Amino acid sequence: MHPSHASSPSEHPHARDRSSALAHHAIDGFPAVTLRNASIATTIVPALGARMISLHATTPGAREWMWAPPDHRGLFACAPDTAFENGPAAGLDECIPTVALCTMDGTAIADHGEVWSRAWDYDPSAETDAITTRIALRSWPLSFQRRVSLDGSSVHFDYTLVNTADRAVPYLWAFHPLFTLGARDEIELVGTSDVRVTGSLGSPLKTGDRGPWPTPHSGVRLDLAALGADGAPGTPAQCKAFLATAHAPRIALVDRARGQRLTLAVDPAQLPAWGYWVSRGGWHGHTHVALEATNAPADALTDLTPGPATHTLASRETRTWRVTLTLDTVSR
Repeated sequence: MHPSHASSPSEHPHARDRSSALAHHAIDGFPAVTLRNASIATTIVPALGARMISLHATTPGAREWMWAPPDHRGLFACAPDTAFENGPAAGLDECIPTVALCTMDGTAIADHGEVWSRAWDYDPSAETDAITTRIALRSWPLSFQRRVSLDGSSVHFDYTLVNTADRAVPYLWAFHPLFTLGARDEIELVGTSDVRVTGSLGSPLKTGDRGPWPTPHSGVRLDLAALGADGAPGTPAQCKAFLATAHAPRIALVDRARGQRLTLAVDPAQLPAWGYWVSRGGWHGHTHVALEATNAPADALTDLTPGPATHTLASRETRTWRVTLTLDTVSR
């Protein structure tokens, strides 16, 4: 959902003197905030999981990168146990402490985690050049903060996670952006990695398959979002897989038709995996792509192997990390 469909924004009175400016407005009746500089603009709705519903360059004709369901369902609040597909499903969500629905230590944890369906705390007067949102989880002893800021044509997502318990706590976090997928789009892995498939439909890929990027199976080109769909052309297909960031700390979605690119970058020491998700009509008829930074190559909290520090917080530990999105141009 592009913020142009929102009510007229009201710019923060002190933002004009800054390289980045905040504008407060409403979309579908929910308070929203747009952060913009000369190169890039993004819109976030704190009351709806702090979801980012728009990301685009400020140049004329720039692509809107964030996907929204084509049924124009709009934005709305959800009950905590809402299935993800029945929510707004627009743009970027934060998934924590799980992605897949699961029960851990007797606690049921919602589909795609707890925080996408809840309102986050946000003080619109606290900053004039960034958007900081916070939430204390109810299902798991964690406190979570995200600060979004701009630097030229880049968006920085700076995270702080606190274990509020007097014991070690495992967690699964995924940066969960649903991007639009065009006919000539390509996924560009900057480096090398094997691929491990964790779910597939309408494709020769099977759960548990492993192989090199971008062709883990004959007839499949993951860099082209070509899943080698079974049956007739147009057969609904989808794929979920993981790649390692160790030798590929950047991954990009490239729009060859427009000559534009969106690159995601992480520190592999903090975030060891990329999640890869493509739906070509397989997931409720939708077509989109997600490139997901994550602290573990797993879909559910219960899938984590004990021990690795990247997905375990010590008693009262505070952890920080960053994800950066950068927009630039490429040859057509």
